[in-house]
Amino acid sequence: MGEHVANVLAVFVDECSLFEERPSISIHPDSSVSAEEYRIAPLAQRSQLEVTRTPAAHLLVNVLKALGETTGDPRTHRVEDVVDPLRANLQSLRSPVIRAGMLSIARTAELMSATRMTYRELWGFLTRALVGDAPSRMPREGLSQFVLANQPSGGGAEEDFKRMRILSALRFNQSIFGAGERTSAQEGSMRDPVLKLLVPADPVRDAIPGSHPDAPDEGWATPISDAFAVHASDGTPLQSLIDSAQGNSPFHAVVTDFDRRLDEAFGRLLRSQITEEKRLEATGWYGAYLTRLYAVAHGISAFRREVDMLIRTWVQSPHLPDDLKSPLRTLIRPKRNPAGYGSSLLPLFDSRTEPITGRTTTPKLAVRVKEPELSTDRQGQGDQILLVIATDGTTMSRVSLDFPLIREAMACVDDHVGLTDLVDVTAPRLERIRASRLQSSHLHGAEFCLADGDHEVQITQRYTKES
Repeated sequence: MGEHVANVLAVFVDECSLFEERPSISIHPDSSVSAEEYRIAPLAQRSQLEVTRTPAAHLLVNVLKALGETTGDPRTHRVEDVVDPLRANLQSLRSPVIRAGMLSIARTAELMSATRMTYRELWGFLTRALVGDAPSRMPREGLSQFVLANQPSGGGAEEDFKRMRILSALRFNQSIFGAGERTSAQEGSMRDPVLKLLVPADPVRDAIPGSHPDAPDEGWATPISDAFAVHASDGTPLQSLIDSAQGNSPFHAVVTDFDRRLDEAFGRLLRSQITEEKRLEATGWYGAYLTRLYAVAHGISAFRREVDMLIRTWVQSPHLPDDLKSPLRTLIRPKRNPAGYGSSLLPLFDSRTEPITGRTTTPKLAVRVKEPELSTDRQGQGDQILLVIATDGTTMSRVSLDFPLIREAMACVDDHVGLTDLVDVTAPRLERIRASRLQSSHLHGAEFCLADGDHEVQITQRYTKES
């Protein structure tokens, strides 16, 4: 009856990513609440995030503090004699820049899948980074035995390289993507929630030529291919890659003795008497290994150009980035003749709202679609963002603007519609956008025409009053 009984505070759990800065929240004596605005850091700025403000980085730092410096069994082997990928993981991840790179890839995987890791998935991710999939394959006490049982024995170049490949599955640049001799990334991604997120972000899937690892909109993979070209004449791939890296490159911090021993084993294998088929297979595998090592050190994931565009779109909302507007318009309303001046036509009586492009074999009644007005809305959406499509100031539809739609849009070039492997994901959404234009409430005053062959015949509407 108007009496103050209690103050109720609603808390939305898991709305913020664990890989972004934690927004500070204050509850005042009068029970009022104030909070910082949630922010998403651009890819180029992620290495500068403060550790204590990022829950995932803060947890990783404390885990590393709690872990010992060495693994293996010191009772039977000297530490320097053991080829140990677990010790190599600790050495690499003690570098702040390497931690930032690895966590950036995890954040990218979240944005690509439009999901967020809970602490359960985060613990699984950090476990994979430190000991691979060992917890699911062997008891705790069996890990040291596994490492020691697969030490290179010097029995032959082929056998030693095989053992190094088995051990490399525990190296963090391999294990977070499920890449290894005893694991299948595609099979693992079906049952492992961490791999389900990380496998699509594997940099090997999208190694774009170029020499700009720190520029999200540029290519980066040329140094790896150059390293193997140099190897054919002199040196080793790893050493060539180290020599080509600048003095402040994160790649210097990620390379360990394990990687050098693997590089030596690869060199001995190629110098041995093996078949050309085995030589090509070994080169392909080691090329993928170095690609992941280089990419993780720089925080490069697959499709980082599209992810960077997604972040820019979120940051600039409600305005779209200029270099995304044209591709999105092309994807939503492709011109009938991209090479010249032409309108976009939607068929009125087809089973689907596929725009009419090129020559028609039979006459089709269609409506001319005006260029849409595009904007975005992220209020109350967390990481997600909505694309708002309007015509003449009237909102036609609102759909999720996520990674698949941005990737499909950025495949469009010069008014020509592109195509990616995500077309099955985006097609239903584009169908809804175009179908909204054909609602009867939006057809008043529309321009109709008959598309016949290469020509268009204008149709004039006449309204007559019945007596």
